Amino acid sequence: MCGTQYCLGKGKEAEQEKETLRKDISFKVFKHIQKMSLNEFNRWAIDIYKSGYNDALEDEKKTSALVITNEDMFLMLCDRLGAETARKVIDIVESVQKEQKNEEGNC
Repeated sequence: MCGTQYCLGKGKEAEQEKETLRKDISFKVFKHIQKMSLNEFNRWAIDIYKSGYNDALEDEKKTSALVITNEDMFLMLCDRLGAETARKVIDIVESVQKEQKNEEGNC
């Protein structure tokens, strides 16, 4: 594959998701948690953790990746570093990519 992959954030959508996930516990749930034994509380906390972990794994599968080609990277770097330095950076990236392909082929 030509280029480097970077994960995209969701921006406003991510903030809205955070707001919908922030739910206060009702007084009834609070009282129930207070009455739990240590073992019951540990099991409850582990279940919550596992649920969040599994949700994160599912979200990771849904997250799309942005593929930036070497040409795109060159144009972005030109604005910041100048054409000569950008070309050197791209040459280094291409040589590293070639080495990675050679190592994958040798395995």
